[in-house]
Amino acid sequence: MTSASTNFGSLYRTLGVSLVLPLIVIQVLIHRGVSPVIALAAATVFPLGEMVYEALSTKRVGVIAIVSLIGIVVGFGLSFATGNAIYALLKDSVFTGVFGLVFLVSLATPRPLIYRLNLDLAGADPQARAASEALWERPAARHAFRLITLVWGAGLLIEAGSRVVAALTLPIATATAVSPLIAVIAIGGILAWTVLYARARRSAAARSAATG
Repeated sequence: MTSASTNFGSLYRTLGVSLVLPLIVIQVLIHRGVSPVIALAAATVFPLGEMVYEALSTKRVGVIAIVSLIGIVVGFGLSFATGNAIYALLKDSVFTGVFGLVFLVSLATPRPLIYRLNLDLAGADPQARAASEALWERPAARHAFRLITLVWGAGLLIEAGSRVVAALTLPIATATAVSPLIAVIAIGGILAWTVLYARARRSAAARSAATG
């Protein structure tokens, strides 16, 4: 996957700005007593900013930023459903749960979501897009794209499910304290695994090229 290595930096940025930062903002603001509606509104700044950046730099709008906005909009809808304090904890579970489902559903399509993101990040440059498309012809690259997609999808669903269980079974004060920890540990772990896995793939490809 050496030819795709330059795109993974952009992929990490997109995931961080459109998924991780909004989640952190929502958690911190709600934990500080800010209205869930205001917290969700503040979180939209990040995917909207990413969409503008992608539109200007690549002439495209990435899938992650779009899904992030959809998840936040769903959260807005839930925020008006009830005044129950438990729903404030469930809103951002919906946010990451939507992401998890999108990742997993994409595995049933001809191209998994991580491959599509990698292709989107190549922008309009014909050479960069051709290099990204050529990766799909390599069995090892196809396996890597599918595995990363699977890990993100399953990991986000587990993260969302764990916080739903915490919200429904623990006292509100305890659930409010535990929920951000679950999010940080789960998403931080997924990001760390992705970086380490990508590095391992690049090292393996470099060794293969050197011996071949």
